[in-house]
Amino acid sequence: MKTRFVAPFGSPKNAAEDLSAFLAAVAETFPVQESRRTYLKEDVLKLWRDLTSERSLRFADYLGRPSALAAYVRYFMAWNVVRLVPVLAGLPLDLPEGAAVLDIGSGPLTLPIALWIARPDLRNRGLRIRCTDRVRKPMESGAALLDALRLKTGGPVLGDGAWKVEPRHAVFPDTGGPGKADVVCSANAFTEFFWSASARRDSNLGERAAVLLSDLAAACKPGGLLFIAEPGEPRSGAMLSALREAALLSGLRVESPCPHARACPMPGAFGGLGDRRDGKARSALPPVHSPKWRPKMPWCHFPVPLDSAPSALTRFSEEVGLPKERLTVSWMALRKPGEAEKPTPERQKGPLRTRLVSDPIRLPGGWDGRYACSDLGYTLVVGAAAREGAGSLLDLDRPSKVLRDEKSGAVIAGP
Repeated sequence: MKTRFVAPFGSPKNAAEDLSAFLAAVAETFPVQESRRTYLKEDVLKLWRDLTSERSLRFADYLGRPSALAAYVRYFMAWNVVRLVPVLAGLPLDLPEGAAVLDIGSGPLTLPIALWIARPDLRNRGLRIRCTDRVRKPMESGAALLDALRLKTGGPVLGDGAWKVEPRHAVFPDTGGPGKADVVCSANAFTEFFWSASARRDSNLGERAAVLLSDLAAACKPGGLLFIAEPGEPRSGAMLSALREAALLSGLRVESPCPHARACPMPGAFGGLGDRRDGKARSALPPVHSPKWRPKMPWCHFPVPLDSAPSALTRFSEEVGLPKERLTVSWMALRKPGEAEKPTPERQKGPLRTRLVSDPIRLPGGWDGRYACSDLGYTLVVGAAAREGAGSLLDLDRPSKVLRDEKSGAVIAGP
């Protein structure tokens, strides 16, 4: 089987050095008094317990507390930046000079800072980044952190080419001002509210996805990009799968990570927006081969390479008692059609474009394997192609005959 490498998934060469510079900027921007240093680890653990609890109600403005903010940027934000960098590095983002970016639920500017590290090619584009959140203080602190990082990484802070950050006190769908953006984005902002008790009481998953898509698209220019990233947990996967189907049915195009525009073969708890059959929701998109039923159906999420994570962050995490041995991410990038753009029909011809999704698995007979996504559906890539990293986009020979793995139900591609 021939393998043609289309796109990798990983951090750029500068990432490790720039992530270390980010930690140094954190120490300068969020100094901790000597008397508080012994409590910093306790603050991280307390915040971790709060954020991972099953309580339906949480303080939405928890980052307004100085001790919580200091703990958040040193652990949670730092790992979120590590999580986002490889995703942003691979996005189709050739933005023009002065492009407008709307960051929803920005907090201490996690996503803009990750974008700075991931995309050195955009550092001199004079991006205008409007950051919105319900609490202003973390955004202002994040803007100072971004300035410190820009100085440490040799990027412009002043002048025409420098990014302009505009913190706005606003709760989405309020975008904090007039005008549409070239990029509408968010990181870790929607899953919690999408699955809240009140949201589930008032509407079903598909209805919530349609409303969210409508609000996001309304803030985006024709031809612009919508980008949402969330931790790679089941709720996030189901939400993004629902958003994807609503987007495709509305005429938007999936840019990443999906290699096709057919039904999602890894939708988790999301059934689809089509007619119900046998009491089950079905996708309204062209069908694909799905995995065999199991109590917890697969959802789309990717393991993140940790080779760029600063050793100082790894040590701190171990000292706190929250080591990061594995990091996952789910994301969706959607392109809003241009004003004169006409949709092009998708055809199942030519090479089998495939996105590797899972960790490597060892198959009977000693074969290497990875679960993946292709226009055939849930796919098991076998052989040399499975040795490429998770998240990689490949073109494989299209099977002349569909064979399915007996255990998982996946279509076999290769060897």
